[in-house]
Amino acid sequence: MKNQRNIAWLMMVILGVVCLSSCKKNPIKYIPFQSEDGKWGLMTVDGEALFKDKFESAPTISYNGFFLVQNKEGLWEYYTVEENPRKIGEEYAEATFFSKGGLAVVAKKGQCVEVINRDGKVKFKLDKFDGQKVISVSYFNDNGLAMVTVEGDKKGVVDENGKVVLPAQYCRLNMSNFVGIGIPNDYILAVDAKYENEMNEVNTDAKWLIMNMKGDVLTELPVSKYKFVHNAFDNHFVVELQDEKGWGIIDKDGKEVVAPQQKYKNIIRLKNKRFACVDDNEMISVYDFDGNLVYKDVFDQIYLLPDDRLVVGEFGNISIVDKNGKPQTKEKYKVFIFYGEASDRLVMGKDKHFVSVDADGKETVLKDVKNIRIDYPKFDVRSQEGFTDSSRELKNDDPNV
Repeated sequence: MKNQRNIAWLMMVILGVVCLSSCKKNPIKYIPFQSEDGKWGLMTVDGEALFKDKFESAPTISYNGFFLVQNKEGLWEYYTVEENPRKIGEEYAEATFFSKGGLAVVAKKGQCVEVINRDGKVKFKLDKFDGQKVISVSYFNDNGLAMVTVEGDKKGVVDENGKVVLPAQYCRLNMSNFVGIGIPNDYILAVDAKYENEMNEVNTDAKWLIMNMKGDVLTELPVSKYKFVHNAFDNHFVVELQDEKGWGIIDKDGKEVVAPQQKYKNIIRLKNKRFACVDDNEMISVYDFDGNLVYKDVFDQIYLLPDDRLVVGEFGNISIVDKNGKPQTKEKYKVFIFYGEASDRLVMGKDKHFVSVDADGKETVLKDVKNIRIDYPKFDVRSQEGFTDSSRELKNDDPNV
């Protein structure tokens, strides 16, 4: 079961990368590529270079007008997205993307967490929150909120002006509305810290709280019924019943949109009222909200795109299929790189080159592209106070629990 959970979480992270590029107001304009000369630039999914051969190391994808590059010392630097990128701010041990509201969360070597604006100026510092020492701060989501973790692993929420929205009194808190698993949500999911040791108990008064972005409680879900609730799926919530009795999907009012069943183990909500499951044999299948099987028995990878196509297979043998599960092209690809929502194009890797595939399955070879690397900065920035080693690692997942 532990292995299944790991697979499910990995798929949620991977699928978030796909969904990251599929929001209606897509903040991603360019992806990093390495030319034959060995240096890096940014290009569109159609292969049009914004600039090339400007960086020795791979930049991140562009997001809300900025991208990041790690320098030779391993520190992060921000640059503007334009033909001749301009550096803004300083050098940081850890850093997030800029939010839609124009703020990024950073920490310099040996210093506390700071929030900077588009000019690289510090708007406010977060050494203390709700009177407690800050351990880490997440990215600011599209609603202008960030999660703060303080000593004792308690969590709260801060807004873009540094004001407390929720005090640091929760042991579980999730408000994904950005990258990571990255599918827009308008709700906060939380559990009071006083119930931290009762999350696996059937006889408990603990509640999962569904709140709006102001912190008002809209719905309470009993932990005695739902062992785990994932808040990451187009304003829907994936739930896991206690005693491994099955997984399902509910809405913000707690209504079961997909009734929990044993066959829906390790659910991943994908797109357009479809979701993926990992079964006991570690095979992945896709169902719609009515319980109809869309695609089944994929061992390694399956992605549901916003235009209802699927990308399925395993590394070295990946196919693009239409919404009915039929192959769209005869081609097999080595790896699926990226999906660009604005043009409904896929970036795929073949044995010796990369291609852009349009909605009809037509390929365009991406010329002078030696490599493509989809990188992201931190989703959660930790205070560096008391630390001087910028290489200290943080697990690369979404900080929301």
